[in-house]
Amino acid sequence: MKWRSSNGRFDEVLVLMIQASNQLSIHCLLLLLLIVSITNQSEKVKWEPSDEYFEKFYEQLAPIIKREVHPDAIKNIYDCFATRVDDEDVKKKIKFLYYSRKNPEHAEQLKPGEANSLLKENINKPFKFLVHGYYIYSPGNKSYIDFRKNVLDVMDSNVITVDWKVVKEKHWFYHKVAKNTVFVGRYLASLLDWIIEQGANPSDIHIAGHSLGAHVSGYAGSFIKRGKIGRISGLDPALPGFVKVSNNSRLDMSDAQFVDCIHTCGGLLGTLEPICHADFYPNGGRNHQPGCCVIDLPGVCSHMRASEYFIESIRPGNYFPAALCPTIPSHNPRNCTWTDYMMGFYLEPSARGLFYVQTRATRPYSIARSDIHKTMPKKITISKQ
Repeated sequence: MKWRSSNGRFDEVLVLMIQASNQLSIHCLLLLLLIVSITNQSEKVKWEPSDEYFEKFYEQLAPIIKREVHPDAIKNIYDCFATRVDDEDVKKKIKFLYYSRKNPEHAEQLKPGEANSLLKENINKPFKFLVHGYYIYSPGNKSYIDFRKNVLDVMDSNVITVDWKVVKEKHWFYHKVAKNTVFVGRYLASLLDWIIEQGANPSDIHIAGHSLGAHVSGYAGSFIKRGKIGRISGLDPALPGFVKVSNNSRLDMSDAQFVDCIHTCGGLLGTLEPICHADFYPNGGRNHQPGCCVIDLPGVCSHMRASEYFIESIRPGNYFPAALCPTIPSHNPRNCTWTDYMMGFYLEPSARGLFYVQTRATRPYSIARSDIHKTMPKKITISKQ
C-alpha cells in the first residue's frame, strides 16, 4: 500500500457527464458531483487544485450548464467534493491515547518524538492498537472501553487507541473522510517509527482497525520505515471508496507480517473479497448478521459486528472456531473443514485461507465448538477434520 498522486480524472469525468445533459438544475449538478465523487475512488490522493486549475475547470463547466452561475458558487461546490487536507492540522488534532496496567482508566496522550516515562518503562511489552472507523469515533465508546479493559485484563501490555474523529468533524462527507485515511495512516506510522526507535519490537505491534480504520492501519503499516509490524486485523474493512482499487490503495497482506480480516457486511459497507492472509466470514460474512434487524438495509449493525466479535474474543473462553473453505462461504457453506484456528484476538499467524465461523444472535456471540452441531441449520454440510 502506497500513497499515489492524482490522475486528474475527477473533473474530466464530471465535465463529460454534464455535457451529456442539455438541461441541468443546480440540484442535478450537486447530484452529479456526489455520484462522481463517490465512484471516483480508484486512488486515495491529496487533491488540492491551484487557482489556475480551478479557473480552467470553471471555463469548461460554465458554458455547459448554460446559465449565469457565479464562479464562487461553483468553487464552493467543487471544494465540497474535492479532498483538501491540512496535514499539520491533522497532526495537531489526532490523538494517540495510551493506557497500561499502571494507568488503565486515565490515558496519557502520546506524540511522536515527545518522551513519555511510562511508555519507556513498558517499551518491551506488546503493543495493541485500536483504530476506529467512520461510525465509532469517540474514546468513550463502549468498543474502545471494552477493548482496552479486555486487553489489559489478559496481558501486561501497552494499549493505544487512535482518535481521529477530527477528520470526520472537519470533513463530515464520507468520501472525504475515506480519502483522508492516507494522512491519518502516515501520522500513525510516524508514531510507530518513534516507538520502535525507543526500543519496541516491530513484531510485538498489533493494530486492529474497524471499517475505514482498517485502511488507516494498512497505510500505517506500509509507511513505516523501521521494519514491518507483526499484525494487522481488519475488522470489516470499508468497501465504499475502495471498490476495485489496487493493493496500494487499501489494506492488503503486504502491510504487516500477518494480516487477518473479519468480514461481516461484505459487499455493502465492508469488503467481501479476500484481501488478507486469513479471511473470516462469520455467518457468511454478509448483511444481515444474526441478531441484526432485517430493516437495517444499510447494514450498520452487521458492519459493527466485526469489532464486537473481535473484542469479545479477547476474553478467555470466548472462542470462535473456524472451518476452512475452498471458496468464500455463504450462510450455508459446503465442503468446509473444521480447523483448530480461532477467529479473533488469539488467531495463530500460521492461518491461511477462507474461513467460515458461526455466531450467536446475542452476547456472548461465541459458540463452543462442541455445541456448534446443535445450532447449525441442517442444510450446512461441513466435514470434520
